[in-house]
Amino acid sequence: MSERARRLLLTADGVFLTVIGGLQVVFEFLSYYRGAGPLGTDFEGTPYIIGWVENHGLAMLIGLLLLLVARRNPQPFWHAFALAVHVLQGLANIVFWSSFVHFGVVPMGVVATIAHVAFVVLHAAALVRREPPAALAPAPE
Repeated sequence: MSERARRLLLTADGVFLTVIGGLQVVFEFLSYYRGAGPLGTDFEGTPYIIGWVENHGLAMLIGLLLLLVARRNPQPFWHAFALAVHVLQGLANIVFWSSFVHFGVVPMGVVATIAHVAFVVLHAAALVRREPPAALAPAPE
């Protein structure tokens, strides 16, 4: 995979995590303080929302980190890191699938889980299909 493609992947992942994580945090605070948003009154005034806010807040921060890395230092390590983030989040979605059912947000869970799986596959491809450094690349004939 070319450096340009790896930068694009890190950028797309960064945008995804930043936007979705940030929106989810806003929705969770709306639910907690106002009983509004996709979770409505489910989390209104309950301390159990802490894990949701932490998870989506960290996703947003990791997304911002990936955006920075995509511009400055798209080393293979960052693909391994991003892959691990999506394995964690995707597996959490699968293991705790009943929470999507319980809160009536199964379509959101399906889309999120598919996105996590797609990013796992893409980052794995970025790790496996790396271009050799220019100094080691075969000379053109």
